[in-house]
Amino acid sequence: MLDGGEWSVPHSTCANSRKETGYPIPYMNHMMKETGCPIPYMNHMMKETGYPVPYMNHMMKETGYPIPYMNHMMKETGYPIPYMNRMMKETGYPVPYMNHMMKETGYPIPYMNHMMKETRYPIPYMNHMMKETGYQIPYMNHMIKETGCPIPYMNHMMKETRYPIPYMNHMMKETGYPIPYMNHMMKETGYPIPYMNHTMKETGYPIAYMNHMMKETGYPIPYMNHMMKEAVEINCVRITSTERLALC
Repeated sequence: MLDGGEWSVPHSTCANSRKETGYPIPYMNHMMKETGCPIPYMNHMMKETGYPVPYMNHMMKETGYPIPYMNHMMKETGYPIPYMNRMMKETGYPVPYMNHMMKETGYPIPYMNHMMKETRYPIPYMNHMMKETGYQIPYMNHMIKETGCPIPYMNHMMKETRYPIPYMNHMMKETGYPIPYMNHMMKETGYPIPYMNHTMKETGYPIAYMNHMMKETGYPIPYMNHMMKEAVEINCVRITSTERLALC
């Protein structure tokens, strides 16, 4: 009960708590002063969390959070207090924020910490990119490794080219050109990436050369490709006619 705004615990409660907690009254009194929690509450917390009072007090000093809040976080996140404390040190984010991110992203705290190390992006930024791009954090990490482009650049390219990241990655493998170069060529030539890739296969010329020819000749790539086909057909007809004349 409260007495003049301070916790006052009856002797019977102390005695009962001593039996319950296993700590002598002087120690419990010391803990009560240290933690700011009344003995019955500390006893209750000890049962709830499974941690002894001295450890909870130590954690309270380490994390800067009161025992009731740490207990609440433990229930919310599903992680034990020592682990949350370690994550807080590892990530640089306070426990409430990590809990919030866990709800936002749908990823557990250890995984977000792992992704932060892998990608070198802070958790809030990865969450922001996930919303912006529509891709999950693991996929974005996979794309960074695959393409060699950082997430912000891939996001920028996706907006610029209007192609999804997986397609750009596929084109990069198909054409042998990095995403930035394909984007540059698309602007230079005025042709979409799939068409340039198709024409490259058709003509046997790299995109860069076709672009150079387009500037040199003044003809668009489709026309040059068409002419190349036409010339081959005309040449074949001429050979056939000559053979026929020879036979005559």
